[in-house]
Amino acid sequence: MALGNPLPLLLSTVGGYEIERSLRFNSADTTSLTRTPSSNGNKRTWTFSGWVKRSKLGAIQTFFSAGSDNPDVIIKFTPDDEFEVSRYGGSYQNQVTSAQKFRDASGWYHLVAAVDTTQSTASNRVRMYVNGTEITSFTNSSYPSEDYEYPEINDTGFSNKIGRHGSTSQNFEGYLTELNFIDGTQLTPSSFGETNEDTGQWVPKKYAGSYGTNGFHLNFSDNSGTTATTLGKDSSSNGNNFTPNNFSVAAGVGNDSVIDTPTNNYPTLNSVDGYSTLSYEPSNGGLDYNISDTSAIPYSTIAIPTSGKWYAEFTATDIETAAFGFKPIDDFGLFSEGYLYAYHGKIWKNNSETQTVAAISDGDIIGVAVDRSAQTVQFSKNGTNIGNTEALVAGTEYKYWIARWASSGGNPQGSVNFGQRAFSHQPTGFVGLCTSEVPEPTILKGSDHFNTVLYTGDDASTHAITGVGFAPNLIWVKRRSQSGNHFLVDSVRGGTKYLSSESRDAETNDNTVTKSLDADGFTVGSYDGINGDTKTF
Repeated sequence: MALGNPLPLLLSTVGGYEIERSLRFNSADTTSLTRTPSSNGNKRTWTFSGWVKRSKLGAIQTFFSAGSDNPDVIIKFTPDDEFEVSRYGGSYQNQVTSAQKFRDASGWYHLVAAVDTTQSTASNRVRMYVNGTEITSFTNSSYPSEDYEYPEINDTGFSNKIGRHGSTSQNFEGYLTELNFIDGTQLTPSSFGETNEDTGQWVPKKYAGSYGTNGFHLNFSDNSGTTATTLGKDSSSNGNNFTPNNFSVAAGVGNDSVIDTPTNNYPTLNSVDGYSTLSYEPSNGGLDYNISDTSAIPYSTIAIPTSGKWYAEFTATDIETAAFGFKPIDDFGLFSEGYLYAYHGKIWKNNSETQTVAAISDGDIIGVAVDRSAQTVQFSKNGTNIGNTEALVAGTEYKYWIARWASSGGNPQGSVNFGQRAFSHQPTGFVGLCTSEVPEPTILKGSDHFNTVLYTGDDASTHAITGVGFAPNLIWVKRRSQSGNHFLVDSVRGGTKYLSSESRDAETNDNTVTKSLDADGFTVGSYDGINGDTKTF
């Protein structure tokens, strides 16, 4: 699994470059933007850069294409969640597909496809990057021939499409922003992003170079309308505006212009986390739900912090037996723990009814105000507080969730708003959950405290493994070239004692396995399972 920015961006970007808005794409609405070039450009050399947040996995998801239904040039995610640049004309040609999987439904990816077919080295003709790092492992690597011209790119006879392939197919589901297309230049990610020195995260920066003839910059910051000069406006000096199709900027649950961006990430409903073995796939950018099973519980992708005052709204299109609230992040029971305001007018705490209040009807907006200073939650309906506050457990992290109370009846349906669009009834002092509002973490840069080191065994009695970057307090070693035990060594037990995670055995003291934890790594002994000659670990 490739997680991109597995932890959402927590700090302002280097240089203070902030992205204001993103645009939500929903396949059911066949949302897209289109433009046909008025003059031809470079067909051999070009770069596409964009920030992408997924909400649907396991399906073809096109975020840029040029051409007709067949043939066309496509930049997309595959059904296996791989990043691909290809041309399709009855069959795939010039198909370059990452071996890396892109299955993070909570964070933003920065993806770059940089093409220059004039390069003599085949692998340099199509270069692909994620979050500043070049992709070097591929499931398909059919590179174009030298000096090949992509027929549909930068051509007056073919339209460019954002969010779909062909006329209506393979629509993207999720969020796009800060799209840059450079006509005539093959660029690296450093033209569009940089590393935050404090956090080690890859963050956006403003592109300052030439766009070429058909280049464009779409940041979707103007949501005063859904025209080519507002929502589809090209912010480069080229004026290569795109025509938006089937988007809405009207207030309410249908608003596709949101403030969820790479520099201020908001939760959605999680498509890869669910009760037991059943994950739930939301729709419409991960903000709409349709619950077909009592076990299909949608959770939020970001947890509620242990301090602050947080607010979210749930709109019931078809209430049926829905209930709204939150539960501890480490509770995987169905109704064992958590707080819920249910369809029949009951407030529940840890699977026990605590209050009887007004029932919920179709169209009602349920507010959930979580005060971590007072350690209380107050439910509301259409802006009016319902019942009394309920006490929370200090220090417990919670995640928002929606439950289906009974298997009988129809599917509960509706939408959720964590603050990425305007709230209908926001209480004073409460904010939507987003990374710009959460407290700064104690550990800013994970690599200062966690690292992965690969090594090859040599069967020596003493083999020092270095390059960790710090003195480790815990190591977990596993053989990669074949099956074998896990070895866990920590500084409390000492460097010669280990546990095996796959075993219930007590700790073992054996200095042929591990000898010590060191200033920049650790030292292993001659035991085959941790230092076998030519074996990889």
